Amino acid sequence: MDEHENTQPQTWPTETAHLSEPVPSAAVSTPPEPQGPGSTATPPPLWRRRPVQLAAAAVVIAAGVGIYFAVGSGPAQVHVHGTLQLGALSAVDNTGTAANGDSCTAGQGYSDISAGTTVVVGGGNGQTLAVGALSAGVETNVDNSLGTPLGDCVFSFDVAVPGGQSAYTVTISHRGTQTFTPAQVAAGIQLTLGE
Repeated sequence: MDEHENTQPQTWPTETAHLSEPVPSAAVSTPPEPQGPGSTATPPPLWRRRPVQLAAAAVVIAAGVGIYFAVGSGPAQVHVHGTLQLGALSAVDNTGTAANGDSCTAGQGYSDISAGTTVVVGGGNGQTLAVGALSAGVETNVDNSLGTPLGDCVFSFDVAVPGGQSAYTVTISHRGTQTFTPAQVAAGIQLTLGE
């Protein structure tokens, strides 16, 4: 038989068997099942968690931001600052040289005035706003013309209080209470005591 007489067409094997199997949809995703005791499933990503949880978290964050701005939007702080000056006859030089800038203390009759003495600042309604203290005394206005150098002793204070008051009061030790307007407070307070 001639080899050309048997001319049956050849068939190639096809790979179409897999086309009959169902193809999973890419849009459907299920979390993996735990494989057994001790195994843990990977939690779903944040954006796939329950909408109720995400909404609750958003509400909590918004409330926290609102409280922050509500607290921060109050009246600004005011610094009630100034000096208490003891006259030259009421002051004692601590260095023996009596020069401006030297350390000094209060003399006899004013022993309640010293570094750390309480300074109470109040508001227009009589309420206490804050409590501060005097700084150490510093000698100033020294005069050598009388043969014995004499100078004043100045104590400073600076107390931060809430602003927005119609008036401010300052009480140092038991020396009485003075009242000041906001403009006077802004300019700085100068108190004197003794001669």
